[in-house]
Amino acid sequence: MRLSTSIFSLVFCALAAQKGLAEQYLGYSSPYSFDANYQHSSRWMTTMPSTTNLTHLSIPGTHDTMTSVIVGSIYQCQNLHLRTQLQSGIRFFDIRARLNNNELLIYHQNQYTQHSYVEVLTIFFNFLEANPGETILMRLKEELTALNSTIDFLTAFNYYRLNDPETAPGCAKHFWVPPTLGPTYVPTLGDLRSKILILQNFGSDPAEYGIKWESPLLSIEDDYDIPDLYAGLDEKFQAITSGLTSAHNGIDNNNGKLYLSHLSASVGVLPIEAAAGTKNGSVVGMNDRTGSWLQSGNGGRTGVVIIDFPGQQLAKSNQPNSLNNHSTPTYLLFHQYKYHTLYPKSKILYFLSKNQTPTSTSASSNLIKASHTHNTKSSNMITSSNTTVNIGMGRGAYEVTPDMPKPTPQPQPR
Repeated sequence: MRLSTSIFSLVFCALAAQKGLAEQYLGYSSPYSFDANYQHSSRWMTTMPSTTNLTHLSIPGTHDTMTSVIVGSIYQCQNLHLRTQLQSGIRFFDIRARLNNNELLIYHQNQYTQHSYVEVLTIFFNFLEANPGETILMRLKEELTALNSTIDFLTAFNYYRLNDPETAPGCAKHFWVPPTLGPTYVPTLGDLRSKILILQNFGSDPAEYGIKWESPLLSIEDDYDIPDLYAGLDEKFQAITSGLTSAHNGIDNNNGKLYLSHLSASVGVLPIEAAAGTKNGSVVGMNDRTGSWLQSGNGGRTGVVIIDFPGQQLAKSNQPNSLNNHSTPTYLLFHQYKYHTLYPKSKILYFLSKNQTPTSTSASSNLIKASHTHNTKSSNMITSSNTTVNIGMGRGAYEVTPDMPKPTPQPQPR
């Protein structure tokens, strides 16, 4: 087990939501969808060693990231604003820009999302200024052909990168620049601190501005054409589990590839139905299928998992289940600044203190004992179960289980 990878789990120190409690949105109900805003994970990458390679992580992402405003549209794939996605721990973003009147605006197919490329970059730059230990992966795709424009996509991209007073300074500071023409490796977190890694889905020969979407460094599963909701989602789920298993095996073999798996589906189905299932519950959506599969200990490290309408349970199962031989961790809040993460299979307990210094301790048999001192008071944690932990502190003891009330959700930006 890589300690660098295990530290990755500390992002999910928020108390676990009640398992099985379905979130509802527009009449759809799904325990693994819609509520990623309950999670507060602005700095989960910050605690990880800079030597960690991006290919060794499990990274939650969103498909057609900027579509939360077009509510009820067949093109809507998200219900949370970009700022909220960042705060919730999402780190891969699918940004589709179309040239319209010489300006890059964000579209999904022919549907304008009411957002601009300048707005996206500004939000990214502000987030990285506030959280300089984090990394953003941005797939930048040229969406359809230009409208009423006298320049091409690449010219517009370079204008924002080099000349636009609103974006050029941020691009100079935060865009990762490949060291050679055509990068031959996926960079480490140390290379990418406070940076945006562009996954380039637009033409620019011979120049490259990140890693090309067609690069052999990327392995992409994107079987999005689902003509039939019933049989089609079964086939899609088989492709997803195969892709996630391949990601884990590829990572273990150190093949240097970054794996990207899309849970999203469309064409013959609505994105929200593919994600959350039907309103009457007759079809289980991709989010619930994949979340349950991951939380059952399958898959291992997943690479980038790209989701429509993500929920906190799915995002949490995506990230920590990649660690410690497929163990599903239990998250516990301890006192004011201290969090514990328990991996029941490996019997290792990880600590995250206020200054974010990780330590670990292990014990034999089925019993873990760990102690630390906080504010001059000694505390102990003892467990003999995968689901229940007794914490003794001060005058008495209390019990904490994974089935806890949800924390207060983050407010949605207007």
